[in-house]
Amino acid sequence: MANLTKKKQTTGRKKSTDSKAKGRSSTTWRIVGPGGELVSVIHTGMPSTYFLPEESKIVSKESHQTKGVLVFGQIKFMINYLGYSQQEMAEVLEVDPSTLSRWKKDGNPLGKIRSKAMYDMDQIIAKGVRIFGSEDSFRSWLDTSNYALGDQKPIELIKDPYGRGLVDNAIEAMSWGNLM
Repeated sequence: MANLTKKKQTTGRKKSTDSKAKGRSSTTWRIVGPGGELVSVIHTGMPSTYFLPEESKIVSKESHQTKGVLVFGQIKFMINYLGYSQQEMAEVLEVDPSTLSRWKKDGNPLGKIRSKAMYDMDQIIAKGVRIFGSEDSFRSWLDTSNYALGDQKPIELIKDPYGRGLVDNAIEAMSWGNLM
């Protein structure tokens, strides 16, 4: 008879780790055969991020472990998904557009505060895609003015830390069946 072992962990989009990164946790069941051999692995739960790797697995340009610090190359898919121009992204990161160009070219780290903002946006995207069922449906919602958000488009609100909180709350309310 096979034995079950349960392991609590946090998952990323493609791979799981044993970190305590902020986000939804998942459970991994390892099914072990009578001889101790691994028979199967079952993962439950949803990833907390969508485009970005887990905070615990970030390695900076200098190739040393720097928890939670991103480089520009790691956020480019998220920027493309959101459709932000260089000027808009510079506003989100609170830097000059020329600094953003330099980061893009040189692969410099964004720093902890800016990386945190990117993780917050990515967690909203992960939750939204999960609730809406697809990237396209969620993106359509982001681009539509919303009465519950003061007739503003969520895509504009998530540029600001306080707006991200409002959008996250709206998505969470929808996950519980509220109309937004």
